[in-house]
Amino acid sequence: DLQITKREKMGNTQPTNKTGRKVVQQKLENAKKTNILSLCEHKLESLPLSIFQITSLKTLDVSNNELTSLTSSSSFNNNNNSSATTSIKNIDTFQQLKSLNCENNNLGPGSLESITNLSKLQILKASNNMLGFSSIPNKKGGKFQKKNKNITTNTMPSLPTKL
Repeated sequence: DLQITKREKMGNTQPTNKTGRKVVQQKLENAKKTNILSLCEHKLESLPLSIFQITSLKTLDVSNNELTSLTSSSSFNNNNNSSATTSIKNIDTFQQLKSLNCENNNLGPGSLESITNLSKLQILKASNNMLGFSSIPNKKGGKFQKKNKNITTNTMPSLPTKL
C-alpha cells in the first residue's frame, strides 16, 4: 500500500511506500531478484541510469511515460581533467531481455535501432509513439513473430520528403 500525501497527488514528488523509500528505488531492488522491472506511468523523460546495472533483466515495461529514447546518459567531471565525461547507456545492455513494452511514450524515428542487438527479445510493444515511417528493425538472427510485435498507431513527426 502506498501512502500518498497531498503534495504527491499534485505530482511534485515520487510516491513513497510505508518504509519511506521511493517506489522506483524499491522496484529496482526487486528487479535485481526477479529480473522483471515495470516503471510504467512514472512520467519518466529518460531511463534511470541505475536500471542499466541490472543486466539480467528479462522483462522491461516502461510504457506510459514521456520517454524520447531508450538510452540514459550521465555527465561527470574527472578531477584530473577540467572537461566533463559523458557516459551513455543503451537498451542493448539487457542481453537477456525477452519482453520490452515501451508503448505510449514519445519515442521518435531511430529510437529502437539498438534492439537489433537483443538476440533473446521475443515480445516488443511500441505502439502509440512517434516512430513515424521508420520500421522496427529486424532482430539479428531472426524476425519477431508478427503476433509478438505491436507498433500500431505511431505518428509522424514530419512528412517524409519522398512518398
